[in-house]
Amino acid sequence: MPGARLITIGGARQVRDLAADLRRRRENEINDRLRRELADVARPVAAAVRASVRATPSKGQTARMGRRSLRSKIARATEVKVRTTRRPTVLVWVNPAAMPPGEKNLGGYLDGRRPFQRWRHRTFGHRPWVTQQPHPYFDRATRQAAPAAERGTARVAEEISKEIARG
Repeated sequence: MPGARLITIGGARQVRDLAADLRRRRENEINDRLRRELADVARPVAAAVRASVRATPSKGQTARMGRRSLRSKIARATEVKVRTTRRPTVLVWVNPAAMPPGEKNLGGYLDGRRPFQRWRHRTFGHRPWVTQQPHPYFDRATRQAAPAAERGTARVAEEISKEIARG
């Protein structure tokens, strides 16, 4: 999960050609607008991932101890990243750099992603070791939200292409 692209929306030929055309013409203002609108399209997907991770089962022990839960840390680390360079990409991911030190991989462990399928840890740093079951949250959320985001991406690319063609 660290640095892994868990869902990539876009990369379609239309968006790639549009981004290349904007770079050639040095249309920074339109390129900035393209990035903003693509980020707007991806925000509902990120919101769905945040809601999904917060809905995973929890015993609430960290809240009783006055600490932020793992679920809320992962939700806060879920981000949207838009790139319109050579390989245009709209990315929804759990950014490991936004997680606290020592917890960077826990989003992958909770989701059950490879190579994090087996999640063993000590209970509150003491013995015994326990094996915790993963609760897949990412794919469940993106499976429903991704088709609308892909349609939105195509719509944004079409609108900006028409605007460029008009001059």
